[in-house]
Amino acid sequence: MKKTIVIILASFFSLPVCAEPILNPNNGHYYERITGDITWTDAKSAAEGMSNMCVNGHLATITSDEENWWMVENLGGELILDHWLGGYLDEGNWKWVTGEPWDYTNWWDGYGWTEPSGDGDAIEFDDAEQSPPIPGYWNDLDKNRAEKGFIVEFDQIPDTDGDGTPDCMDNCPNDQNKIEPGVCGCGISDNDKDLDGTPDCNDNCSSDPNKTQPGVCGCGIADTDSDGDSIPDCNDDCDNLIDADGDGINDCEDLCPYDPNKTQPGTCGCSIADIDSDEDGTFDCMDSNDDDDGLPDGEEQGPDRNNPNYDGNGDGIADYVQGNVASFHTYNDQNYITIVSPSGTSIKNCKAVNIPSVSNSPQDVDFTHGFFGFSIDGVAPGDAITATMYFPARESFNTYFKYGPTPDNPINHWYEFLHDGQTGVNINGNVITLHFVDGMRGDDDLTTNGTISDIGAPGVIIDSGDSGAPVDSGSGGGGGGCFISTTVD
Repeated sequence: MKKTIVIILASFFSLPVCAEPILNPNNGHYYERITGDITWTDAKSAAEGMSNMCVNGHLATITSDEENWWMVENLGGELILDHWLGGYLDEGNWKWVTGEPWDYTNWWDGYGWTEPSGDGDAIEFDDAEQSPPIPGYWNDLDKNRAEKGFIVEFDQIPDTDGDGTPDCMDNCPNDQNKIEPGVCGCGISDNDKDLDGTPDCNDNCSSDPNKTQPGVCGCGIADTDSDGDSIPDCNDDCDNLIDADGDGINDCEDLCPYDPNKTQPGTCGCSIADIDSDEDGTFDCMDSNDDDDGLPDGEEQGPDRNNPNYDGNGDGIADYVQGNVASFHTYNDQNYITIVSPSGTSIKNCKAVNIPSVSNSPQDVDFTHGFFGFSIDGVAPGDAITATMYFPARESFNTYFKYGPTPDNPINHWYEFLHDGQTGVNINGNVITLHFVDGMRGDDDLTTNGTISDIGAPGVIIDSGDSGAPVDSGSGGGGGGCFISTTVD
């Protein structure tokens, strides 16, 4: 028996304000030393009435040597002496208040006595009345005896989603990104990708800042009705306000809306005159194509289509019989050009077209002659080649643009195609030299396949001091003898 003095306890006790609980990183539990004269029974009630981040406390239980000495070191050393623990005697067996197995003890044994001495039914930290004190060992003592205080333990705080907020304070305990449901609810982000003020969970057009519902035209396309006919532009095949070719017939009724000389396609189609230059009974548009470049022979016979010896590149051979030479009119029939590819290659699918994608074309560039499309076959896969375009001597340009995909952006888009040391154009007055590498920038099929695909145009950058008018939308005269289109998607 350690102490023989009988202490008569008052009927009431009070506990002082205590420090914050301390985390034991070894088991995730929190511990706090509470000071104030108190019996074991009252300490047990007091501990169970305390809470830390929603977890109720209990008198501390010690299940390992590591836990025992951690408490001594972190709860004040000798200041924990005469503080109750959660062990008690029940019908001759020592137990913990939590029901944990009684697998570890650290009773005092030495200096003339051994604990438990049998004179108590609860456990406290004691110093064996040594000087200096030796904290950390246990002593059995009467539950009804008032000691200096007790140690309270708070078990591991539940945090199901591991977001650092206890479940009891987390209104989204299974969502580590939220502690409140917000607009979209737990498990669903309240992100607003298009920054239109409507979270994506409620936004059926989450990438369109101008819409939250698809409407008639769908996300990303405005439900605009430019001509006021109650049909949105996206579904309106005819704009009653437009007469693109200026022939006095609005485009809704003009079957050749870009050909001022035709309102019906006729035999040769829009933009191609139904003429028979060689009077052989076959329209030029259907006549033979000796060099297989996509151009009728008559189209390659000079600006007036009547010179079978026309030689636009001056090599002494008529253009219409050369597979690597193509001569034809611009889309509006106002000028005549020649394209030459290297010997051993062949030009295919030649065509003259108006400005592709007018709605977003460069507004400070004048593409007077429209665009030119062609492909060059017979290129060694991956090889670099050079093609040349000859315009009338009076013409001069300072830029060249393309509308198509590039290796870094596979979606058709506008980009300036000036020579960068590998691909692009060099401009010398009316002569344009095009540098291609099969499969690289400028080759619209972006494939190393022995074919260069191109659609582009020279232009003149409009000086900022000019009127600032947008690029000409392309009204003009009839097309040349090759297949001539007006809009490229």
